[in-house]
Amino acid sequence: MRDLTIDHPDHPMAADRGMFRITRPAAGRSCEIRLRTGRLTATNATAFRDQVYDLIDRGEDLLVVDLAAVDFIDSTAISALVGVLKRLGMR
Repeated sequence: MRDLTIDHPDHPMAADRGMFRITRPAAGRSCEIRLRTGRLTATNATAFRDQVYDLIDRGEDLLVVDLAAVDFIDSTAISALVGVLKRLGMR
């Protein structure tokens, strides 16, 4: 399986490549969001949520969030993840 990076200059995720990377398997329709940060906290959770909301609003409806690199999540980040689930459920 080959990963294709979604890397458009005007794409909102392009501005924050250090925190996470978005890939789409060549044979699939899912969109994988791989976090590269060890901490998902109030400092970055809102930006993460807003950028994932933008993906959903652009039509992405099958997301895989890879939290393997994350070793700490605070309550704000949990709220952001729940918000993403709710936004997906509204589609």
